[in-house]
Amino acid sequence: MYSQGRSKLWIAEQTGVSRNTAKKYMTTFDASGLTFEQINSLNDKELDDFFGTVKQQPPQDRLLNLQRCFPQIDKELKRTGVTRHMLWEAYKKEFPEGLLIPVLLSSDQMEGPR
Repeated sequence: MYSQGRSKLWIAEQTGVSRNTAKKYMTTFDASGLTFEQINSLNDKELDDFFGTVKQQPPQDRLLNLQRCFPQIDKELKRTGVTRHMLWEAYKKEFPEGLLIPVLLSSDQMEGPR
């Protein structure tokens, strides 16, 4: 399909994979320099080795640290006067190497106090 000039979206729809997956396979195919016939002649093991399989990555320590904070964050947010920004600052202080994305803040709070 790809060598016939079909679009990535069309190929993804026809094969039932996401556009990103189709794009990854096409990029790998292009970078290999092999012809379609050479790729088509590979057995399943060789295809798996060639295109590789995406293995699930275990959660990073930083994400696990943040997730461990959620019960306490939930409890603290129920208290009067406690803001998400205050909790974010406390999280950054306790975990300076933690996640940089302020997931505790809504979009209007990301800018900090005004």
